[in-house]
Parts: sequence; C-alpha cells; structure tokens
Amino acid sequence: MSTDAKEIQYTVTSDFMTENPATCTSVMSATRVKKDHWKGMNDDQRKGVLDGMDQQVEEKRRKKLLEKEAEALWAAQEEAKREELIKKTLEKQRKERDMAAGLLEMQKTQKSEKDARWTNYYGEKLPHQKPTA
Repeated sequence: MSTDAKEIQYTVTSDFMTENPATCTSVMSATRVKKDHWKGMNDDQRKGVLDGMDQQVEEKRRKKLLEKEAEALWAAQEEAKREELIKKTLEKQRKERDMAAGLLEMQKTQKSEKDARWTNYYGEKLPHQKPTA
C-alpha cells in the first residue's frame, strides 16, 4: 500500500473524521466528558433528558393542581370565617338593641318612680304628676 493510500485510509478511519463518541469520555469518570471533544449525546442520554423533561412537566402539573386545591380550601375557609363574622356581628347588634330597649324601659320606670316620690320645693306635685286624692 502506498503512502498516499495509507494516509487516505488513516484519515477516513480516524476518530476525528468519524466523530467517534468514545473520544469525548473523560478518563476520570465515565459520566464526565471532555468539552473540546464533545460529539453530542447518544440515544440513551437523549432519552434520559426527554424522560426528565416529561417528569418535570408532570411534576409541574401536579404542583399546579395541589396549589389549586389549596387555594379552594383557603377560599372555603375564608368564606366560613366571613359568614361566622356576619353571624356574630348580627348577634351583637341584636343584643345591643335589646340592651338599649331594656335600658330605655328601666329609665322610664325609674323616672315614673322618682316622679311619684319627689315633689317640688313648695310641697306641690309636679305638673306632670297625677294628684293624689
């Protein structure tokens, strides 16, 4: 074989020209690559990346669903709190009205009792009092 034929044969079968992926593997670890020899990923690596992407998509979908459920629970809890607050406010207002009505009734009773007991300085009943016999 002539030198030209040998050179052509070497060039055609060299790792550089055939882009042999084994040349990009680091001697330190089989999982590390030499950046200056990188030839791309093999089919298993590409499949691993695509599987990882699918897992990320599924995880994101589940996370979004969980967030949506948590938001719905939070909204329901807030609605229950709001309804309870309205009930308590209405109950408080009702009690205040009842107390005001009771206080007014008590004041009227006390006034009529006072008016029945007290006379003016001249010993006469006040004009709004009923005369006694």
